[in-house]
Amino acid sequence: MTWYGTELDPPRLLVVGSFLLRPIRAEDAPADHAALMDSRSAVRVHTGSDWPPDDFSEEADRLDLERDAQRHDAREAFTFTVVDAATGAVAGCLYLWPARHQLIRYGVAAQDADRLGSGAAAVELWLRPRLVTAGVDEQMVRAVRAWLDAEWRFPRVVWLARRSETRYCALLDRLGLRRETASGSTPDAVVMYA
Repeated sequence: MTWYGTELDPPRLLVVGSFLLRPIRAEDAPADHAALMDSRSAVRVHTGSDWPPDDFSEEADRLDLERDAQRHDAREAFTFTVVDAATGAVAGCLYLWPARHQLIRYGVAAQDADRLGSGAAAVELWLRPRLVTAGVDEQMVRAVRAWLDAEWRFPRVVWLARRSETRYCALLDRLGLRRETASGSTPDAVVMYA
C-alpha cells in the first residue's frame, strides 16, 4: 500500500556536511553490515529488541536491505543510508515510516497512534557510535528536520526515541522538539517528539 502519494516525488538526496543520505540498496550490504554491527548496541536499545543478533550475517542484512529498497520504491516507507562521501563508508541509516504503523509496532495503543492522523511520518536515525560522540547526530537531526520541512509533504512528522536513550532524548529536547510520551514510563517506553 502506497503511503506517500504517487503524485508526490520523494526527495532522493540530502548532503549534510561530508555525508550523503540516499536511498538504500541491496548492494550497500557489505558497508551497511559493518556499520550496523558496529552500532548494534545502540540499535538494540532503540528498537527495544535483541536485533541485530551477534551472528547477524551480511547475507541476512542484504535481504533486509532488499526489503527496505522495495518499500522505498513502493512509497510504503523510506530508508536512506548515510554515507561518508570521502570514504564511501556507511555511517548510519535514516528511516521514515508511517507513524501509526511504527508506533503500534513499538507497543503504542492504536487509538493513541491514530491521534497523529493518516500520512504522518515517524523518523528514526542511527549513526555509528564514534559519530554520535563527535556530535554528528546533532548536525544530522538539524539537517533532516530542515529537509523534511522544506522538501517533503508529510502532514505531521514525529521523531521516535526510547526513554533509555538519554543522550538522544536530550538532543531532541535541546533542539526544541516537543516531547510526548507515547507508550508509558518504563525505560523501554517510546518517547515521541514533534
